[in-house]
Amino acid sequence: MVKDHERAVEASKESIKKERDELRYKIGALQRKIKELKIPVMIIMDGWSAAGKGSIINELMIPLDPRSFVVYNESRQTHEIRNRPFLFYYWTHSPANGQIVTFDSSYYQQVYARTKKDDIPVDKLIDQINQFEESMYNNDTVIAKFFINISQKEQAKRLTRIENDPIASWQATKKDWAENENYEQIEEQWDDMISKTNTEHSPWYIINGKNRKMAAVEVLKILVDTLQAEVDKREAQKPQKLRPLIKVKDDKPVESPLNVFNPEDTIPQSLYKPIIKEYQAELRNLEYMVFRRRIPVVLAFEGFDAAGKGGVIKRVAKNLDPRGYRVYPSSAPTDVEKEHDWLWRYWNAVPKRGHFSIFDRTWYGRVLVEPIEGFLSEKDYQLAFGQIRDFEKQLTDFGTVILKFWMNISDEEQLKRFEDRQNNPEKQWKITEEDWRNREKRNEYIVAADRMFEETSTKKAPWIIINGDDKRYARTKVISEIIHSLRKATKF
Repeated sequence: MVKDHERAVEASKESIKKERDELRYKIGALQRKIKELKIPVMIIMDGWSAAGKGSIINELMIPLDPRSFVVYNESRQTHEIRNRPFLFYYWTHSPANGQIVTFDSSYYQQVYARTKKDDIPVDKLIDQINQFEESMYNNDTVIAKFFINISQKEQAKRLTRIENDPIASWQATKKDWAENENYEQIEEQWDDMISKTNTEHSPWYIINGKNRKMAAVEVLKILVDTLQAEVDKREAQKPQKLRPLIKVKDDKPVESPLNVFNPEDTIPQSLYKPIIKEYQAELRNLEYMVFRRRIPVVLAFEGFDAAGKGGVIKRVAKNLDPRGYRVYPSSAPTDVEKEHDWLWRYWNAVPKRGHFSIFDRTWYGRVLVEPIEGFLSEKDYQLAFGQIRDFEKQLTDFGTVILKFWMNISDEEQLKRFEDRQNNPEKQWKITEEDWRNREKRNEYIVAADRMFEETSTKKAPWIIINGDDKRYARTKVISEIIHSLRKATKF
């Protein structure tokens, strides 16, 4: 095991108690600062069974305000969690701004079990962990990871004592004893994981757990030092001024595939109805095969206003079993969503095995709307492309089929549809002042979209540009693309 993080000073019981009381006061005061500065904090408490993780967490909770502090223990994987990507639970339970979240045993405990269940190599899951922790760090989350270490002999001694206690005997499980019997093998696994995930932004601290009180004091001291450093850094920071990052001075159309339209992308009314019905029937059959094969499916729709996203989604979903899909319209984030990492709300919507998640606008607003409107810093804009690729890769590593559709429309056709909506009382609810304002920024959106395609279109999560000038063509084309991909995935 990695060398224990121990203090060089031998402490008496009295000095330990005195230091503990001082640290309790400090961490209580720091929690109030963390809440004021809206700093999210994530604590990982891992280690051997019977090493004392629970008592250390309890020691940590005593001086804290429970309204801004939560402990999660997900050692038993529920059906819902097992049928989601590896880090789903931890993304959706990540801390909000100003909140301290502690995981009593974490994703590190589940790596070797999940690699067998999902047939994903260990190193790939470790890569996902590093990506997750880096994303948390880039969202200004403070991460502290503790491994509470005890020897094999000490663990056996504690398990025996627990087993002989008539009240606590249930805590010494067969799994705990199996861990003790395979101590050396598991120790090698931990060494490997710790060495590969010990980073500057999410360091590991190995704590000697032989003396529980000293271990708790050591954890408290490390947290106080870590949180104080972050508070000092935040208080020294100057407010950041945001500005639009994408501007096109010339009003002339920019050179882009999005300004090229094939006039043959049309379907006459006489052919449309029989084709769409045939496609919808086949898509229904494929939905059943997706469920039987336990394949998650993500259908993501982006594009210009009035390009037909809603109409396409309606036709895609028309014949599907409503128990097997859900449509997520992506509007401006809610107050709760703003308090979390920007991908948090999309992780909450990822499909479980055998189900569809259909997104009417998506996480791509991060690199489309936000840089154009001046809601994003240059640093966060550049980081977003990698974060999106990591997000989608974690889904495809899990076996998710991802199809991303850009619903395209010409400037002339968009204007025609806008005016039709404006002049038709039954359609006026579809048009807003924001739609007209966005129309004036068409060139900016094209520049942003072109970069988005280049940065995020991959073999397993491709962008598919759909000519939406003819609604009938667009609807049949989208469904045919979905059918083609699902046939391939289900081998049906």
